[in-house]
Amino acid sequence: MDILSVALKIEKCISHKGENMKNTNIFNETDYQLILRAQHYDNFAIELLCKRYENLIFKYAHMQHLHAVAADVESELWLAFIKAIYTYNVDSQVPPAGYFNSSVKYAQWNIFKKYRRQWEREHVDNEEICLNLLEADYNLEDSVLDDLTHKDTLTQLQKEIVHLPNRDKQLLYWHYVEKLSFTKIAQKLTISKQRVSYLHQQLIKKLSKIL
Repeated sequence: MDILSVALKIEKCISHKGENMKNTNIFNETDYQLILRAQHYDNFAIELLCKRYENLIFKYAHMQHLHAVAADVESELWLAFIKAIYTYNVDSQVPPAGYFNSSVKYAQWNIFKKYRRQWEREHVDNEEICLNLLEADYNLEDSVLDDLTHKDTLTQLQKEIVHLPNRDKQLLYWHYVEKLSFTKIAQKLTISKQRVSYLHQQLIKKLSKIL
């Protein structure tokens, strides 16, 4: 089953309001019976299973440690749930509710690990940029450089750089660590050379205030 068809099923699951439902007997069927229907490509059975377990998806998608990416996690958990419907072994003794809970919980854990690795990489990247900026042989301004040998000032400058917008940090990194000219930086940022020069001057003024 391709991703597009799964996505369409999920969209139908979470938006369906119950209109034009002619077969009312299906509402009284057990999860096991609905799974049998779903595995034989009964889309309405899939919709009902999604409705029955939407609280499960919501619970695992909106946990506190995933708050920042809850919407993306919820979409991925729906994919995991749909997959669980098709992979459930109807000959097993495992209750469907337990199987679905384990499948969604396991998927959530893997999703969290993925995002955690991403967050850790971003944190390391930011730290490396800051450290490279501070350790590189760069010439901000003579009056600024004279004070960089003081530990307290260096720490304060590092904290200031950490909180700069990503574009500003990137500009400093390219210019003072990679030794790129304003012309090259302008090309990377798709702005004019004059704009790069102005941004650079503003950054120097900002950083100079703490030295």
